[in-house]
Amino acid sequence: MLLTMPDNRYWSMGDVVGRAWHDGKALRQKAGGGEAQE
Repeated sequence: MLLTMPDNRYWSMGDVVGRAWHDGKALRQKAGGGEAQE
């Protein structure tokens, strides 16, 4: 798997397999986490 910038997408041998920041937010909400604390 490869992460490319600036589109923030994960790729697998030519196919997009996810959107880095978008998919991560969904996983955080599903796990019951909130926004990052500073």
